Amino acid sequence: MKTPEQSSARRSKVAAKARLLPPTNIPAATKATHATAAHVVPKTKGQHVNNSRTAREDLLIQIWHLIGDISTFEGEKKSRSVKVFGCSQSKSGGSVAITNPLAHKLVMRGISPKTIAPLSDVLGVGVGNVTSCLDIDRGTPARQESKGQFLPRHAAEGVLRLLDIEGMAYDTFEEGDSTQWLSCPHPMLDGETPLQAAGTSYGAEQVKSILVAIKYGGAV
Repeated sequence: MKTPEQSSARRSKVAAKARLLPPTNIPAATKATHATAAHVVPKTKGQHVNNSRTAREDLLIQIWHLIGDISTFEGEKKSRSVKVFGCSQSKSGGSVAITNPLAHKLVMRGISPKTIAPLSDVLGVGVGNVTSCLDIDRGTPARQESKGQFLPRHAAEGVLRLLDIEGMAYDTFEEGDSTQWLSCPHPMLDGETPLQAAGTSYGAEQVKSILVAIKYGGAV
């Protein structure tokens, strides 16, 4: 027969063990809440998910790294007047004002076919649309890349034209509207889209004139 002291000690051990065990009478929904709550990281003040503008900047940085070794572009992208290889970063969140001397230098040096994929993402269209604007076969970039070759010169010029047009459109419209505008037929371009018109240097000048008129309140 157990003494009162032994019974008291046993009750203490049982109580202590009960405190260590998880409760068994919690409803299933409550258990699920407890299970997931530990994995939820509270958002700190000022924390934001990367928006489309940041994605655009990242794509443009990727393109310019592929076009040339512009290592300072990424490190100095917060600056509002950065000179890199004769080009200046504008206030349009990563756009680069492409000067004629810079464009000539880059085309003569050669532009990587790897630029096509991120360029299509920036423009919000498929790779096929971009290669069509550049007047090359859809498979040309992959073939040139496998051979370690640059894009044909006329296509390299087209890459720079499209980047230039995209930057102007981004400066003129809100971001979502700029990609939509570039892909919509325009009456002043004989029903072509601005991207299609930018397939030639003359068409690109037309597109630029329309963008300038829109931006500064001209009749369009």
